Amino acid sequence: MRLPQRRAQRQRRIPRDSGGSGKPTLDWRSWADGVDRVLLPVALACLCMLVVVQAVTAIPAVRRFVDERSGGFVQEPETTAAAVSRQAVLHLYLAPARPRPDVVVTVNGQARAVFDQPELTVTVHSGDVVGVRSGEPGVAFVQVDHADDHLLLPAPGQTLEIDQPGVVVSFPAVEFVP
Repeated sequence: MRLPQRRAQRQRRIPRDSGGSGKPTLDWRSWADGVDRVLLPVALACLCMLVVVQAVTAIPAVRRFVDERSGGFVQEPETTAAAVSRQAVLHLYLAPARPRPDVVVTVNGQARAVFDQPELTVTVHSGDVVGVRSGEPGVAFVQVDHADDHLLLPAPGQTLEIDQPGVVVSFPAVEFVP
């Protein structure tokens, strides 16, 4: 009794051509479901593997190892790249525009120049702090300018006001575009 029931179940699963030929037709829905059952887990596994590989190769030591083994470009360490120092020339203008030998320009606390003329130039490197101090009472203004496209700070047009003798007033630390 079981054999006819199974045959009936099988015949229900395989639809027959309605044209009367009796040949089985392809059931696209069941075929697509079978493909989905296989492809969906494979696609999820590939996605998970991609995320894991990206996360692991974000570690600098692993990245260098992979680059060395594949014969690719090996990035130099950031400490070596940071050791390369840039330099720029700052133009400093004194206002009122008259010589003031008592106004001293310092770079990192060391005296570099005096305003014998109302305009002077100073060479600076990355991280330097340019300061100005006056030795006599009286208000003075020092404005900075430069023509270096890679220099962020001090920005052209920044002005310092010197109003107390002996007090060092500083521009922001020299910073270049990374």
